[in-house]
Amino acid sequence: MANQVLAGHARRGGLVTVNFSPQSPWLNDESDITGNPGVWTNTRTDNGQLDGVRLADLLDQNTPAGRVWQRKLARVADALTQLRDAGVVVLWRPMQESIPNYQDYLRIPKVVGEAEYGPDLFGSQVTAGSLDVRRYATRLRQDYPAVAYWVSWHDYTLSATETAHLSLIANQNAASLLGDPYVINADRVAIPSASPSPSASPSRTPSPSPSASPSRTPSPSASPSPSAGAGGCAAVYQLTGDWPGQFQGQVTVRNTGRAAVNGWTVSWTFPGGATVNQVWNGDASASSGSRVVVRNAPYNGALAAGGSTTFGFIANGTGSGNTPGSVACTAS
Repeated sequence: MANQVLAGHARRGGLVTVNFSPQSPWLNDESDITGNPGVWTNTRTDNGQLDGVRLADLLDQNTPAGRVWQRKLARVADALTQLRDAGVVVLWRPMQESIPNYQDYLRIPKVVGEAEYGPDLFGSQVTAGSLDVRRYATRLRQDYPAVAYWVSWHDYTLSATETAHLSLIANQNAASLLGDPYVINADRVAIPSASPSPSASPSRTPSPSPSASPSRTPSPSASPSPSAGAGGCAAVYQLTGDWPGQFQGQVTVRNTGRAAVNGWTVSWTFPGGATVNQVWNGDASASSGSRVVVRNAPYNGALAAGGSTTFGFIANGTGSGNTPGSVACTAS
């Protein structure tokens, strides 16, 4: 079930990360070891030292501890194989012990943070299945409005009777959280072909997530014919998500000329009266009503000949009735 959620998230442009942080030893959920009831602290002493399991036993498949360890590693391998076979690219421990990956995130021109929020985030413990995970994104925006962040989740046992239930699949409105415009996705960390700086998170602090999960994940809408402007600039519009009251889109801007350009402006009019309320990787401050005008951000205006970049948006309205007939692009 978890891999199905991840595969769907990846198909919609989301990033998938796997953070592997086993206990030492990683035995707390196995009941076939004598004296291990499956408690969070069972296999450690308070000062973090190993308690009761020898390293030699973990490495020996003929011991109970060794067999448990091998079974756990096999389950991790099976899960990763399922994701690979589904065509999902997985970032492995991107901000933990894999220190070189920090260099990638340092290239994003915004602060990037990773937070592990416990089940008492909202003032009280939550029981399994009771947490509306949209509140997770809302709370993180409240505490860190300028931080681009991503979501990780897990369930773990705190004691014999208490468990931290943060799992998306075990709680409510997971699809809305994954579709929240403030969550980093593939478009927002893609490195434009003509610029060393990758794209950033939304340029404005977004409003809370939609009240309802997207009713469906639409197939990309038929894009209007790209409109070429001065300097060989063309833009292609695509509908990427649609839910009650709002929809999400992406526009690809390409330099179709033979010379580099230093900036671009894309414009269109929603035929159904929709209005844009959030834009990332672009500046929509010149927009008015259903007339949308998006200029490049400081880091993605320069495009080499043949180079391209993308920006995304969230709009109020229905996506199916608001596909523009034409999208204009002007290079500078």
